[in-house]
Amino acid sequence: MELDYQVEEALTKVFYGETLVSQLRALSIDQPILFLTNQRYYDLFADKINPLFANQANNDWYICANTQCNHLTELKNLLDFTKRYPENQSM
Repeated sequence: MELDYQVEEALTKVFYGETLVSQLRALSIDQPILFLTNQRYYDLFADKINPLFANQANNDWYICANTQCNHLTELKNLLDFTKRYPENQSM
């Protein structure tokens, strides 16, 4: 099920009752993807998500050290991680 959520000018679509894997099956994604997750969700879903992409080598995973992913040091670590990608290349 999906719901449009709007606050002032900002609008987003919220999906619930549907897993990420089931949403990805319907998409045809041919560009590289960077997944941001913590260790728990990586362990649960990486094996289910990776096979959905024709070129799995284009997918990359950043696993947050902090389980809640809510520290500024985690954001700094993520920014450091993304430096390995050229600035003009989409992730």
